Amino acid sequence: MGVAANGRWQVGNNCGGYILSNLFDAYANQQATSISAFIHNISAGGPNAEIKAHLYEFNAPNFDLVESSDFVVINNSDKNTWKALPLLNPFQLTAGKVYRVGVEGFQSSTDTIFIATSGTSPNFTSHILDKQGCLGAGGTFTNYYITNTPMIRLNFGTSLITSLKETLNAVNMHVYPNPNTGEFNLQLANEKSGTYLISVSNLIGQQVYSERIAVTDGNMRKTMNLSGYENGVYMLTVTNENSKAKTVRKIVIY
Repeated sequence: MGVAANGRWQVGNNCGGYILSNLFDAYANQQATSISAFIHNISAGGPNAEIKAHLYEFNAPNFDLVESSDFVVINNSDKNTWKALPLLNPFQLTAGKVYRVGVEGFQSSTDTIFIATSGTSPNFTSHILDKQGCLGAGGTFTNYYITNTPMIRLNFGTSLITSLKETLNAVNMHVYPNPNTGEFNLQLANEKSGTYLISVSNLIGQQVYSERIAVTDGNMRKTMNLSGYENGVYMLTVTNENSKAKTVRKIVIY
């Protein structure tokens, strides 16, 4: 059964395949280029461990498939990392519309893939589509709401490298889900040990949150709660106070 356990959901097993997805509200006209999923370390990679990403746009009363990735094979080296699935064609999102971002797995008796989860989803924002009717009495292609958030994110545009120094001095961090209702996860991966400054500012530069944390093993995952702040766009900055490496991410609270 493709059930959730210990912070993960299966997207493919010997019974069948599943599509995990999260809903996103578009707050600006921007171009989606890829979808990423965090592959849980219990996954069994191999030649039959394929996944595929899908982007759906809500046009009442349905979600219409607007773009997909190619099939991507998950190897054991992909475990415990974010795996990017480039869309076959970039897709222009429209501000004010709702999108579903999903990752599909396929039936396999040996090569099974798990997507990690983190945190609790707002009502009716995360789903699992049971393609072969393995989860319950709903039958084939039944869509179920789930309450734990799959680590699936939508990526925009391309990163422009202005200098080698800028590339080397970036903090490797991930923020999900984004947009969010004020509660989200901040993850640092393969970073140097040291003291990191987390700060959040609004769009006119006023700092609304600041905290220092110690990272000792190169990895850190922290749940951030900004639900008490006004809805809008904020800039999240994480700085290594030892090396001065810094990365800035835009977050949207709705």
